[in-house]
Amino acid sequence: MSLVIRNAQGAVRIRRALLRHDVTRLRALAGAQRARLAVLCSSSATMRALNRTYCGRDEVTDVLAFPYLQIEELGKLPELEHPEDCNLGDIFLGVEYIRDLGQNDNASHECTSEHLHNLLTITTLHGICHLLGYTHENEADWRQMFQKEKEILEDCGRLTGVFLSPLTAMKS
Repeated sequence: MSLVIRNAQGAVRIRRALLRHDVTRLRALAGAQRARLAVLCSSSATMRALNRTYCGRDEVTDVLAFPYLQIEELGKLPELEHPEDCNLGDIFLGVEYIRDLGQNDNASHECTSEHLHNLLTITTLHGICHLLGYTHENEADWRQMFQKEKEILEDCGRLTGVFLSPLTAMKS
């Protein structure tokens, strides 16, 4: 099914074609390849506004996921009468925020294009997991989500030779 990746910000240069390639692979490894998905690379101002409006938090964040499907079984797409209606949802990536996190990760305080791409990939996977019903409202849920992300990234690494790790901190 279709995958839309839109860059709706201008502050950070992203490699959309490469991100599309990696997200396509992650979506398949997550078992969501038959669902439509939109990934929107957004500014800090947009992320703050969305987070305030939909989550009640007046702060910038790295990722927000807006599901279209009702997930009955964790990690599984539902069987639909009309498969063309399979729209997983929208993921908004806070690209500036993610870049800034990447700069903090690096001793030289520079987030390279490759490091940024890896962070965007990991964060998009986090969003996909949210759309598939995973949460991190408590420690047990976070561990389950972390494990799923880890499994998918390990499978991806075996295919590509690029081994990434999931987001590590429990987020409230």
